[in-house]
Amino acid sequence: MDFARPTTPIPAPTEKQVSIDNEVPSTSLALRAQKKILSKISNRGVIKHIVSDTSVALFDSLYDVLKDYYSKTEAEKTVNRLTKLSVKLGVMIRENQLSPSAEKLAASFRAKLRSLALTIMSFARVDYSYDRSFLIRQLGEAKQRLELLVGATLSEKSKRHVAYVFDHLSDGRLLDQMFQPNGEYHSTFCGMVVNLEKLVDGADA
Repeated sequence: MDFARPTTPIPAPTEKQVSIDNEVPSTSLALRAQKKILSKISNRGVIKHIVSDTSVALFDSLYDVLKDYYSKTEAEKTVNRLTKLSVKLGVMIRENQLSPSAEKLAASFRAKLRSLALTIMSFARVDYSYDRSFLIRQLGEAKQRLELLVGATLSEKSKRHVAYVFDHLSDGRLLDQMFQPNGEYHSTFCGMVVNLEKLVDGADA
């Protein structure tokens, strides 16, 4: 799908200095991926709606966790692919580029994604409620619905990216280290939940 190039540049994120040295924070990764796609979009309202400081902060924290748990390379790949999938689908949905059947798939995925977000928030708020098996099942169901949507709207390569992202996010030991109070990444995870709540509540504008 071709989009006209915007007449004005996409604004850089506020309160964050993008690093071009040895470490590549996810702020840089997320915005690079977004700009590559969004540079083809003429609708400035769409751009403002998709790119938010809250979503960038969430990706930033996720990158930090994945870099420590896996590796810098795998963290970069995961965040890049997650960002590109989010933006591509967001553009198609907001510019009404989906077929009726794809719209149904999108609605199904959005419902599952919201359910997954509420589950994560509940596990974070309520002590001893974390259930690894249940969460992995929820992630698996979200993956299946997203694969159906991507298969109907994007490329086979994008579908492989879905599998890559969810395979990395569904690792049981990683989830334990994020959700359990004594987990190595629990503090970072709590910050992620705050931003997730803003996104769910629509308070990230």
